[in-house]
Amino acid sequence: MKFIKIYFFALLIGNISFSQEKISFFHYALNSHIESPDTLEAIWGMELEFTTKRTYLDDSIFIESRLFTGDDDKAIKFKIKDGVWFYKKHFMWHLFYDYKKNVGGKISFLREKYLVKLENVVTLRNEILYKLTFTPVNIVSYSHFLEYYFSPNKGIVLIISNGGSILLRTDYFNIPLSHKEIQMIQYSK
Repeated sequence: MKFIKIYFFALLIGNISFSQEKISFFHYALNSHIESPDTLEAIWGMELEFTTKRTYLDDSIFIESRLFTGDDDKAIKFKIKDGVWFYKKHFMWHLFYDYKKNVGGKISFLREKYLVKLENVVTLRNEILYKLTFTPVNIVSYSHFLEYYFSPNKGIVLIISNGGSILLRTDYFNIPLSHKEIQMIQYSK
């Protein structure tokens, strides 16, 4: 009887330790608000400052809320395999972006399907970032778009709205972009 109790106790402890997930929060702040690495408070709103929640299920698979969905309660599951990013929909993995081949896939969010397109490659602070845009598949004309700057290791680290607002992910950028860096991005179009 004592052996059975010890066995079940060990099984319970093992399940608790294996079920713990790593959770990270990424804050996107306006370029003008980046004053120190401690910038953590966000002004809510997709074009203003916001925070995403990334829950790692293992070393290469995670769920990220708010980014692309605009909603803390909606998330997209991603997988990174050899630097290539995939997302899961209807129990299948689909290409999000392959930086090696500069090829994007199609992704659905906010009730629309978008084509992920590489627009340019920019070197910023000795890091190569891929400028991605999302072009609606079924809409002929649209006026609102965002530019996403993608790091194969970190994901989306910089966002520019069509109104010119620049959002920086604070774990990636700990000081604001300089005037010269902003011009470099603007002329990379």
